Amino acid sequence: MSPSASCHHHRSHIHIPCRKRRRVLKNNERLAHAVKAGTQAPEDVQDQGFTRPSVLVLLPFRSSAVRWLESMIAHMPPPSFQIENMTRFRKEFGLPEGVVDKFASAEPDAYPRDHVETLEGNPDDNFRLGLKLTRKSVRLFTEFYGSDIIIASPLGLRMSIEKEKYAALRWSLAYTAHLDAVRNFDFLSSIEILVTDQVDCLTMQNWEHTQVRVLAGEYHSRDECTISLFFPTSTSSQKSRATRIFLVLSPGT
Repeated sequence: MSPSASCHHHRSHIHIPCRKRRRVLKNNERLAHAVKAGTQAPEDVQDQGFTRPSVLVLLPFRSSAVRWLESMIAHMPPPSFQIENMTRFRKEFGLPEGVVDKFASAEPDAYPRDHVETLEGNPDDNFRLGLKLTRKSVRLFTEFYGSDIIIASPLGLRMSIEKEKYAALRWSLAYTAHLDAVRNFDFLSSIEILVTDQVDCLTMQNWEHTQVRVLAGEYHSRDECTISLFFPTSTSSQKSRATRIFLVLSPGT
């Protein structure tokens, strides 16, 4: 399956955070109304994880992220969304100004078709992008704890984890921690859908970057009564593993 085809084939799974976000906003309104009225909070509002991100998409190149995002936006459920920071996205994830894409401008049959599909556009493999869904917009370049969807390369995700973890270690004087501990970071603790696309390309990069242990998260200012029962005490629980969707895609799948 080509990268563009896989974007379209699995777009229905990306609609899940849209529906979930609408449900969370509706339940938050119900909770606020109950507090204002001084009545007991409703019991059917356990719709959130320890942290906000619920979808993680791992891709090999910035050009892959462009195709994914464009496909997601084109097939977002109604109503129409305003896309914020799209100009910045095209600038940072497209080719630098003045650079010519030799694959896009080449004569037909100059390169194998799969070679062109894989490598046209920006081939940089160090990137991460947070997407926040609101009622009327999709906001790009949000910090991870405020994002619903994270699109990243394994290298970009690993560097982001280590950067923030090392900052925490320096602040807390915990310099004796083993390096593996740096690879634990809880913004991934409530991922419900993991998509790994173009695995054939990812395996030719450093596959070690995908080996990140996910710890049970802290509440991060969330009301404990809204935490889903599928995130009880540990992300290694049978319940949370049974409800998580893993999609591993490569050409031919």
